[in-house]
Amino acid sequence: MPNIKIILLTLLALTIFAGIMLATSTKTTLVIDGKNNIAYTGAINKIYNEGLQAVSHETARLGNAYISDQGVNQIVLIDPTPQNVQNFYELANYHGAKLIIGSATNETELKSQIFELGLDNKKVQFKTDQDWDPDNYKNLKNGYTY
Repeated sequence: MPNIKIILLTLLALTIFAGIMLATSTKTTLVIDGKNNIAYTGAINKIYNEGLQAVSHETARLGNAYISDQGVNQIVLIDPTPQNVQNFYELANYHGAKLIIGSATNETELKSQIFELGLDNKKVQFKTDQDWDPDNYKNLKNGYTY
């Protein structure tokens, strides 16, 4: 009987430790604006500017590899088109990351256009009231990257 209590207390302690580790793990946020994502021969910029279907297989593979290598939890799009949202939703979904719209020139119009593409607020979040600039010193602790 005392051995069972020790085992249960050990399991409880390990569960609490695992919960703390998960809660304190940092989020890696990839901010995509179509200009500053120059790693992996600018694959993310090309996908943003030309579309996933229009780029070469090699460029798509490099963009996919970059997202994977960065361990991205969130992808934030800056001033995207509906096609950008659809392309990066596919990539984010594949990697288990959330897709967030960080800014939009016409948010209402973009929301209606992406809704017509079959993407709703559960699939794409709008957080346009936040500063997503990775170069801003205030964001250094947030894990934002281009």
